[in-house]
Parts: sequence; structure tokens; C-alpha cells
Amino acid sequence: MLSRMATLSAVMIVLAGCADTPTGRAGSTGAPGRAKASSPATDGSAADVAHVVCEKDAVRLESPVVRAHRDGVRFLIENRGDVWGFELRHVTDPNIAWNSGPIGPGTTRLTDAAGPGEVLVACLRARDPDAQGDGYHDDNAPTARLTIVDPDGLYVPWEPACGFGEQFRMKIDATEDEEPAEVFRRVPGVRRSDDFRTPKYPESPQYWPTVMVFRDGAAVARLMAPRIGGEWELLINSCPGSEITKT
Repeated sequence: MLSRMATLSAVMIVLAGCADTPTGRAGSTGAPGRAKASSPATDGSAADVAHVVCEKDAVRLESPVVRAHRDGVRFLIENRGDVWGFELRHVTDPNIAWNSGPIGPGTTRLTDAAGPGEVLVACLRARDPDAQGDGYHDDNAPTARLTIVDPDGLYVPWEPACGFGEQFRMKIDATEDEEPAEVFRRVPGVRRSDDFRTPKYPESPQYWPTVMVFRDGAAVARLMAPRIGGEWELLINSCPGSEITKT
């Protein structure tokens, strides 16, 4: 877990790696590579909350389409089959999940920062005590396909347009009370005309101050750093040709 990481630098690397790279296990965030919805509904047919019913050997959705909100995609999960956890998986590779967690008996409510597109919702059954491995991921768990729509254009991608790009760290002198945007503007290669946007949804939680750098309508870099005094250590992912490079 992130709380177990020994150093600030290690935390920054792990956090960004988890957000950018999906895994076959729980605990990662972000969702690159999801299948886009072929004809997403953006009218009244989209539910405000994804109502998921987990049964012993099946997953049922009250509506196959859900609308994103300012805080993300809202889920209501009913546990009717002795299910212990959930996963949100990639349609193109059901063995890859970017978010998951335990659910108790009855009803669980949660919010996720998944962007628009199609995802698989999996309900994880009780683990066989004789099974091998850590038991968190259930390859054979039942799933249902959910389409997420964002008619208000709230979502800002977490990844730059080029994907992971070049990742590097950079230290910048700054005061503790200085605004993050002011610090980020001092990163070499960032232009005054570049537009800063907060990734994911407007009210999605942020581990640390993070911005996507948009230039000519495309995200060319991601800048993130904890708010600390004296010296900020930034973790940057930038696209080739953006001129945002380690000097």
C-alpha cells in the first residue's frame, strides 16, 4: 500500500506508475486503454448511478449506461451472493483491473474516476482457501458491461496524448504557501500560453497537486508534486517534442 512506502521519491514513482499502468490486481487507479463506447447514450436513458447487483454466479446492471458527475462515476452495489469484492476491468483484457476493493453485505456506495467508454464490472466471489496465489483477482468472476457517458465534457484524461511519454523528476525551489500553478509554470519548457487542467473529474480527489499541460488542444505533459516547503520534487511525464524535458 502507498502508506507503506518508505520514501517520498518512491511514493511518487509508485503513485504515477499505478495511475498510468493497469495491473491484474487491485489497488491501481486510472484507466488507460478502455474500449470506447461505439454509440453511447447521452440522453435520459443514462442512469445517474450505476446500480450493480452481485449474485453468486452473475452480475446484473439496472441500467447498462451511466452518466458521469463532477465527482466521477457513482456506483451502488448490492451484495446478494456472498460476494466480498468488486473490480472495474478493461473490456479489451478482462484480466486487467484498474480499481477494486472489498464490499460488505447489503449495499455499498462508491465513486470512481473512470473516464467515458466501456468497462467491465466484476463481482469477486469468496476465495477457495486451497487456491494458489493471493486471491485478490478472480479470473473467472462474473462480469457485466457498463457504458460510461460524459455529456457535459467533465473528464480530463490522466495520460498525456502520447501515452506514458518520458518520465523524470525535477526539483524546484518554492515556498510552502506558493500556489502549485506558479511552481509548475517554472518547469523548463512550459509556456505561458499553455493551459493547465486538473486531471480526471473536477471534484475527483487528488493525492497531490497535479495538472495536465494542454497545448493547441492536446495534453503534452502531466506535472505533479506534493505541497512541501523549501524545495518541491516534481514527477513529470512529457511528450517528445513538447520541450518539457529534464535539464
